[in-house]
Amino acid sequence: VLHEQLTPDPDAVDSALNAYFQIGARDVRTDALLELLVQVMDKAMFQQLRTTEQLGYVVSAGTQNKWGVCGLRCLVQSVHPPAFLETRMEAFLDEFAATLREMSAEDFAEHVQSLRTKKLEKDRSVDKLADRLMGEICSHEYVFDRKEREAEALAALVQSDGGGASAGAGARRGARERAQTARLPQGRGPFPPRQGGAGASGAARARGVVGGGVPQGGGDVRSAEV
Repeated sequence: VLHEQLTPDPDAVDSALNAYFQIGARDVRTDALLELLVQVMDKAMFQQLRTTEQLGYVVSAGTQNKWGVCGLRCLVQSVHPPAFLETRMEAFLDEFAATLREMSAEDFAEHVQSLRTKKLEKDRSVDKLADRLMGEICSHEYVFDRKEREAEALAALVQSDGGGASAGAGARRGARERAQTARLPQGRGPFPPRQGGAGASGAARARGVVGGGVPQGGGDVRSAEV
């Protein structure tokens, strides 16, 4: 399902694209791999789409874990139409997959150690500790030592086992099979025609809204299965 929703402000000049790629059921190793992927991807994505191509003001990659399922979220806010942003994001993901395959052992080890260091840091405040523990309770997963377990999983990784490359492959499989894309075009102009983009070529790909709802002020909403 592809979801497009106009902004409630008719004078808005910005649009947005939020693409979610479902990886699969959560476990400690998969969560650690996904965070490792995001650590490498976020900086590369910002450099390419924001700095080099100057597509938008906000460019970011992150994890999105709900109901026992983990996924990769890519967000771009821009003055360009969402359909165009989607094609550029897909191009970046293809290039980034090659970057992962060509990553040196030294760079891989550096990324792993950097993430392990973050995992082993103590909570900086009682509020941070409470938020982390309450997150486990609300999700009914109760893995209160998740950070320590993920640090152990990262320590056991070697690049030949798959490491970041396997996480990247998982993201690409998610893009082909379990992709959800939400487009927020600027103003109240017509929807741009779909030209392809993230997840367009796989027969089993699906798109859906992340968030949603009917905009105020009579804004238009369009959803279509592909």
